[in-house]
Amino acid sequence: MKAAIDIGSNTVQLLAGTVCDGQIKPQLQLLQTTRLGFSPFPNLLDPKRIGDTLSVLTDYQRQLDSIGVHDVSLIATSAVRDAQNRDLLIDSVRDKLGWQIRVLNGRDEAIYSYRGVSLLRQKGVPILVLDIGGGSTELIWSDEPKQIKAQSINVGAVRVHLKGWSEGKIEDIVEQQLKKARLPIPASKKMQVIGVGGTVTTAAAVLKNLQIYSRDEVHGTKLDDKNILDLRNKLAALSVADRYAYSPLLKQRGDIIVDGLTILIVIMRALGISELIASGAGILDGVLLTAYAQV
Repeated sequence: MKAAIDIGSNTVQLLAGTVCDGQIKPQLQLLQTTRLGFSPFPNLLDPKRIGDTLSVLTDYQRQLDSIGVHDVSLIATSAVRDAQNRDLLIDSVRDKLGWQIRVLNGRDEAIYSYRGVSLLRQKGVPILVLDIGGGSTELIWSDEPKQIKAQSINVGAVRVHLKGWSEGKIEDIVEQQLKKARLPIPASKKMQVIGVGGTVTTAAAVLKNLQIYSRDEVHGTKLDDKNILDLRNKLAALSVADRYAYSPLLKQRGDIIVDGLTILIVIMRALGISELIASGAGILDGVLLTAYAQV
């Protein structure tokens, strides 16, 4: 069995599993919120949050050792990618745990997310994957077999929350970045849109009134623009404390969920998208599928 760990701007997630019928069959899933992307120092990781992340990784290694999993792939995304002092984290993890972190660029991050949702694809239908993270949002699409294209936009739930960006500011950034993307699929054509990442999966779980997050329950859930907008507006009207009380699924994400949903709304509006499918599988599935394919 293999495992993959994603060190993100908001959470550190672990997925261990095997391959069955072309998809990952999870055996162990862990998630801890460390908020590595939260820092009072511009373009630098906060040493305290580096320590928190190292503690979580130490616990993950202990749990993996207990079930005999030693083949582990570590990736890091936007928060680490943008940090000038990222070597503090990379060196600490290597020295203490013997693990090497691979810092993904925006394209590699996008490709792994694309591979992770592959089984939700409809044959013959163009696909667009929206991956809203803590630091950035990845748009991934393919208009030809085996040709994956991607655009990384520097709007993520944590980044937007910290900077206090308005919906109008997000719209400006998204509009500028979409011009660079040159998406080949007009909104008028049929297109399958799949959403991954904590914002989308949390929204799907909350709308289904789940009290405990379930990957299987979320996977394949259809969300439309009206439901997303209604949920955003409902949560925006609540204090952060009231959001925590609204659903147990918001206890680790209540302060940034409105920002994440606003990003989703802005992108869907800009692309003329009225609905999407939430995927419980994502970047870690893509990393594991790649690792198994290389054996």
